Amino acid sequence: MWNFSQKGIVRIAKEEVKSKKLEADEVELELIDNGAQDIISEEEGMTIYTEPGDLQKLKMFLEGKGVATEAADIEYVAKESTELTGEDKGKVEKFIEELDENEDVSDYYTNVNI
Repeated sequence: MWNFSQKGIVRIAKEEVKSKKLEADEVELELIDNGAQDIISEEEGMTIYTEPGDLQKLKMFLEGKGVATEAADIEYVAKESTELTGEDKGKVEKFIEELDENEDVSDYYTNVNI
């Protein structure tokens, strides 16, 4: 657990980001004013990181703007991430795939960037 910290994480789908024009600078400033610490635009959409205590405030702000969130949860985020290549990357991808398929595993956290 020393390698992870708890963060509030809000995920917004790509279609929602585009339809609500969330990529604009003024919206990002409003997100920061409402507790966002980091805003990451990804291929799947947008991920917003906040302190766990600010998660509800940020979620209410987004709902007030009419933005539908895919998820808004408190999760463990790695303080430092690790890059893998070659055979090691393949092994970890296979392991994570098996975790996803296992019905007894509900959640897991990793510091590996795949």
